[in-house]
Amino acid sequence: MKKYFLCDRKTALMCFTGAVIIFAFASTVPIMFWFWLESKGYSWFSNSFVQCIFFMLGNTYWFGLLVFLVLDIRKRNFGRSLSYFLGIGASFIALILVMVFGPTVADYSQRGHFDSEAWKKVATAQSGQRENPVCLRMVDDLLARYKLEGMSRAEVEKLLGKPPTTNYFKEYDFVYMLGPERSFISIDSEWLCIKFKNDVVSEVRICRD
Repeated sequence: MKKYFLCDRKTALMCFTGAVIIFAFASTVPIMFWFWLESKGYSWFSNSFVQCIFFMLGNTYWFGLLVFLVLDIRKRNFGRSLSYFLGIGASFIALILVMVFGPTVADYSQRGHFDSEAWKKVATAQSGQRENPVCLRMVDDLLARYKLEGMSRAEVEKLLGKPPTTNYFKEYDFVYMLGPERSFISIDSEWLCIKFKNDVVSEVRICRD
């Protein structure tokens, strides 16, 4: 059985590394292409040709495995195919770990202490929050240190400032833009939404648009 999977260390390493590189290419290029299409106002699912491009780019690593299998069948030695397949498997595991734990690690590493003046400086202007999400880094500490529910409108304005008007979440009275959504692929934004009843906070919620 072993004779069908013989492969020298250098060749095995090259196949393994090649699989990782191709997997990285196949995982990132379609996403970049999708963002580019979105920026141009195109929809990837409205064109069958674009769908074919997405399919081919996203499955490049399987095409590579198919090539190795065809070549190895002729030699009756699947060492290169096995090394390549292990590279794909390791890449899948690494991607899953990044998707599961990456956002959490990044979130904790960027958290900061709440500072009322720093918050008000950016939250009341509501500009540049996606590029420099100051409020997003402070919101967890804010909610942990202050019980907003039960505060008066005046107390909230003193602590957080009065946010500018926005078309988002009109069912809430105060809506503060925090920054980009904390996820593996950040598309939406996060907002701190506050609702008053008789000028007293009745609901506090972090919303995503």
